[in-house]
Amino acid sequence: VALDTGLLDNFNLLFPIGSAEMQQALQKTLPFLPQDQKLWALHQLEVGRQKGLKSIVVSHHQLFSRRESLGVANSLVKETSTVPDRLKGTYFTNEWKTPSEQLPGSLPKDALPAANTRLLHQFPPEVIEGITAWYWGHEHAS
Repeated sequence: VALDTGLLDNFNLLFPIGSAEMQQALQKTLPFLPQDQKLWALHQLEVGRQKGLKSIVVSHHQLFSRRESLGVANSLVKETSTVPDRLKGTYFTNEWKTPSEQLPGSLPKDALPAANTRLLHQFPPEVIEGITAWYWGHEHAS
């Protein structure tokens, strides 16, 4: 099952100047899947489970980093930047509505996890247990 985790990671603002609040507002957010991809992936994994198949997931972004944080769960700037695409119907997602405290690990909103808690939220534990291997493109942390 191949996933396009880069769709919602296409808008990056890099401003090396500004206040700490500005820097925090512009932090990279954890990538995740739009609703249609998530539903498709969950369906494919369920079909594989029903047929007794081993499932391999491939994604561009990693599920975790061994070196550093993958980003923050919520960022007003990042969320706002996706409004035009969401209004045009390019994709749909409710994922922004889930605060970091409700994601796996129940982390505070300013936490910088080494695991992609937002992507983990989209795949329930029973689905993750059925995945034999998960490969990703490369380490994305700086």
